[in-house]
Amino acid sequence: NHTGSTFQAALQQIQCHFREPITLKSIAKAVGLTPNYLGQLFLKHFNISFSEYLRKIRLEYGRNLLHFYDYSIGQVTQLSGFATDSHFISCFKAAYGMTPKQYKSSTQK
Repeated sequence: NHTGSTFQAALQQIQCHFREPITLKSIAKAVGLTPNYLGQLFLKHFNISFSEYLRKIRLEYGRNLLHFYDYSIGQVTQLSGFATDSHFISCFKAAYGMTPKQYKSSTQK
């Protein structure tokens, strides 16, 4: 199925480039789909939007960086693809119920 393989290619693009400033439009262009159609595929396959999927990937990566490395919040923000510390912190708190700083101190005990 061509759509399935194209969607897999889109997921691979995200895995390779999530630390960069990517958009639904840039990923759709890279795999030859319209942004609207690719957005529909995310809703169909994951029941979340492209931006929610991208945020989830970035947050999981950021959480791993906090857990396994001694990076500052600012470094984790940059390395995981978030534009600002405040955006990373608010997304992290919404996803995990604590700030990155609280998470970091809870994992270092």
